[in-house]
Amino acid sequence: MGSINDVMEAFRRAPTNYDRGALFERLMLRYFQLDPALSQQYEQVWLWSDWPDRKGKPDTGIDLVARERDTGDYTAIQCKFYEPTHTLAKGDIDSFFTASGKKPFTNRVIISTTDKWGKNAEDALGDQHTPVQRIGMADIAESPIDWEIAWPQGELSVELSPAEKNQPHPPRSRQGSRSTPISIRRGGC
Repeated sequence: MGSINDVMEAFRRAPTNYDRGALFERLMLRYFQLDPALSQQYEQVWLWSDWPDRKGKPDTGIDLVARERDTGDYTAIQCKFYEPTHTLAKGDIDSFFTASGKKPFTNRVIISTTDKWGKNAEDALGDQHTPVQRIGMADIAESPIDWEIAWPQGELSVELSPAEKNQPHPPRSRQGSRSTPISIRRGGC
């Protein structure tokens, strides 16, 4: 089983920041779809460009949109792919806050590959009318997803391991453990 760090290192070899960010967004889409706790919470997750209610609006900071299973409410998600040494600044999240602070969004999630947040960015998270959660690399690493990745030609795809195909995902509490492996492979067969 590969680690999320192996996947991040593979993504860092992509030729441009745009490519790295796009790969990370697609991976986080699959993370929300396959992680047992998140897939219990959200019934549908889209890339911003695929969200049916986007109504032609350009990407101004929202990368993914998820619909809550129980309420139908929408969560705006921003995916920040940075070097672990990068300090996330308030300016890195301002456009996301502006775009996601409007209807129909009732919740926000920021996923970042760095745990270093500047003071102003940290302060911006507090006292928001629309709640904001953070997901970091440690949270992602706790998922039962098998992050092993291969690089043949083709699109990024996520496949269930043989054991996972025969059993449902166990529900997981916020503090609970996750133990079901899922494989991620890039491409081909």
